[in-house]
Amino acid sequence: MGETQLHRTQVSILHSLRYTESERFNALMHPTKHTSDTFKFHLRKLVKSGYVTKLENGQYQLTPVGKEYANSLNEQRRSVEKQPKVSILMVIAKVNEVGERLYLVQKRSRNPFYGYWSEVHGRAEWGESFEATAKRQLKRQAGLDADFSIRGFRRVRDFATNEILLEDKLFVILVAKNVSGELTNDYDGGNNAWLTFDELCKQDKVFKSTIENIQNLGSHEFYTSQDNTYDLGHY
Repeated sequence: MGETQLHRTQVSILHSLRYTESERFNALMHPTKHTSDTFKFHLRKLVKSGYVTKLENGQYQLTPVGKEYANSLNEQRRSVEKQPKVSILMVIAKVNEVGERLYLVQKRSRNPFYGYWSEVHGRAEWGESFEATAKRQLKRQAGLDADFSIRGFRRVRDFATNEILLEDKLFVILVAKNVSGELTNDYDGGNNAWLTFDELCKQDKVFKSTIENIQNLGSHEFYTSQDNTYDLGHY
């Protein structure tokens, strides 16, 4: 619901109701400077959409959905606050028959960052635990099953060379154990491979955070942050 686009009048109503338990029609209408019919149209839209409810005393009140939306509004711009994307990164390793340690990595076949190598990853869904997200994404992207534990968090901000912020992401780093199944490559968004750390480092395009996440597995840092700068041709 937080990403729903509403008319500025509807946003104004939600903002006003955020600071009161309930309010009368006229008190809500006055700041908008709309006629009664125009304001009534927008208020009815909010009621129909489930953001606002009309009480028995005739006043209006935010619903739980409306409260969540209003809480996401930027106070100055009266628009939904843009926040870092939350995704999970899975560090998955195994030892092959000659004793080499291999890591499951993925070469992106989607934009942005087409052709870059990284851990298997995916966005966390609303209300889903990070461990459940990792299990779901690993099965969908690689056909494997595993148990996961949270290793730490990494904030990554990607800038263009002209200093414009391209992406702002908060990654939850999870480490896999009890990996089972047969690796597949049926996922449209990337091609999976087991690579040694040296093989990974030799690839043309590898995220710096991917290298550091593997290197830092033995450390006790729970949170790290990183700023990157990219030529737009690599984004």
